[in-house]
Amino acid sequence: MKYCSVIMTHYSLADDYGETRLGIKMTDGMRERLEKQGFKMEDYTRSKLMRHTIRTLLKNTDYPYELIVVDNGGNPDDTDFLLDLTRKKKITTLIRNADNMLFGYGRNQAIPMATGDYICIMDNDLRFNKGWLTACINLLEKYPDEKLIASPYLSPEKDNNKYNIPSPKGSRKNSACGSNCMIMTPETLKDVGMFKYNSVAGTYWHRALSKKGYSIILPPEDMIFHTGCFGGINFHKPMKVAKTLSNGTEVIFK
Repeated sequence: MKYCSVIMTHYSLADDYGETRLGIKMTDGMRERLEKQGFKMEDYTRSKLMRHTIRTLLKNTDYPYELIVVDNGGNPDDTDFLLDLTRKKKITTLIRNADNMLFGYGRNQAIPMATGDYICIMDNDLRFNKGWLTACINLLEKYPDEKLIASPYLSPEKDNNKYNIPSPKGSRKNSACGSNCMIMTPETLKDVGMFKYNSVAGTYWHRALSKKGYSIILPPEDMIFHTGCFGGINFHKPMKVAKTLSNGTEVIFK
């Protein structure tokens, strides 16, 4: 039986340790779009979004999968929530970092644990629609000879003539979307490579896949809602990433 290894990383330093700063730059139009999707500003913390992400994932994923979660320096309440799901075998593998490392570091921790025929790498601020994973894997299996990575979501800023690519009927293709949720074979991931320890690791990884000749294929309609597409987080600000060793020594990661 084929199955997918789904990897979710909870927290990164860009999230201000769980509290987003979207309220600073969010326009009335952005707020209205969120409210139409059932979100209010008081819901807009990483702790609440992570719970919503996992609950909709568990409810709406019909393709066989294992769930690998990296608790990347989360708060104790989040850790308890994730541990409870691990005890109930809803989470297959839980990795817990004492310090809050960048998401590229967390993704790289989880990738060697993945044993599936496919690997899905996702963020912790998504809402999944029913059948999202099956639809994406069906596209990969329909075009096995093409260099493709699947995604269930085309972000608004990437939906334009600069990035859209002519696609077969019943699909969409794009050269730059998918960083929040992407599905591929282990062979594709090995070809593109691991993630950099950088606040914009996703950008570097997308540049690598483009150089390797890959493009993103999507279902005809979006099958997730990504709350993080509303901007307001400065991923380019200087960030200190440090690991505290067991003897109390701090090691700085550049």
